[in-house]
Amino acid sequence: MQGLVEEGQAAGVFCRRRDAHLMMIAILTLLNSVQQWYRPDGGTDIAHLTDEYVEFVVGGLRCSVATTCACEPETDRGPTRTMTDLEMEDEP
Repeated sequence: MQGLVEEGQAAGVFCRRRDAHLMMIAILTLLNSVQQWYRPDGGTDIAHLTDEYVEFVVGGLRCSVATTCACEPETDRGPTRTMTDLEMEDEP
């Protein structure tokens, strides 16, 4: 997990000011806690939960709104790169 954060930082997808080790701990804690409260019949759809968690985690790894907003596709530094962009670069 820490390696994935570091890869994103090196590629410019995630903020380089974030501590990759602490982000790994925070992400794993967030994900591991789901089993304590999630109930399939509890009114929260698993697809919605997944989408919200992905947005929360990836948004938290990106630079702050003061430097670049994760919600905006364009910044003064050019287009924001996403994990999908990186995955597509790896394809032949």
